[in-house]
Amino acid sequence: MDLVSLLPVDLQTLMNISANYSTLEQYSLNPSKCHVMCHNRQNKPTVSKFSWNISGEPVQTSDKVTHVGIVCDCASDGAQSTVSNNITKARKAIYMYMGAGMHGKSGQSPKVILKLWDSVVIPVLTYGLDILNLSGKHMDQLESFQYKSIRQMLSLHDNTPNVATLVLTGLLPITAIVHKHMLSSFMRICNSPGSVKWNIMKRQLAIKENSQPSFVNRIKAVLVKYQLPSIFDIFTSPISKTQWKDTCDTHIDDYWKASVIETSALYPSLRYLST
Repeated sequence: MDLVSLLPVDLQTLMNISANYSTLEQYSLNPSKCHVMCHNRQNKPTVSKFSWNISGEPVQTSDKVTHVGIVCDCASDGAQSTVSNNITKARKAIYMYMGAGMHGKSGQSPKVILKLWDSVVIPVLTYGLDILNLSGKHMDQLESFQYKSIRQMLSLHDNTPNVATLVLTGLLPITAIVHKHMLSSFMRICNSPGSVKWNIMKRQLAIKENSQPSFVNRIKAVLVKYQLPSIFDIFTSPISKTQWKDTCDTHIDDYWKASVIETSALYPSLRYLST
């Protein structure tokens, strides 16, 4: 549960209401697992003098909190911390399945390894990234982890070009997977008119400028990149989840297929891959 307030006093009022409601519904709130974060740096000195409590027990103030696996950071939007945590968890998932043969030497066949990668590692690696404002640096870290891990598991040389790794495995770049998740989340919001997320989306479409970092502007850029319909057309006339998924898969897969073919022309030695 998240409580948002512009004033410290109002936040304490919301905490009191939540505590009273929990008493009526016969469940308890654990103050040791609750945190208060201040996202306005200008008001941080004033806020630091204020203390909050739940049923008389103090609530700690933190600069970084992990909520449902996503890191919230006062200094930034938590993108770097979440990316680093996801890479660490994905590496642990690989180690967990090494006993099942998820490695190149005397392990499972490449087909089985890639299936495990898609079903076990990718969900952990890309968890929560669709709602974060990821920069090129963050995407490079994720892409580098995928290419390095795949080369090690398939016993490929360290100097194998990235495009060769994609051709041999048939995998999509992490960027494409994150974009698919973003578009899927966007359609879920469009198909829930009247909800809080739908109202926030409607407000951002009305007031957010294209230069401002926001989920709406990131969706706009992705739609343009893959030549999909306008964000306004989709928001006003959403389609079914299945139809939208098929459309996104077709456009994104075709885009990256053309990109791989174009990049492969820069590596003449790739013509020997099929021999």
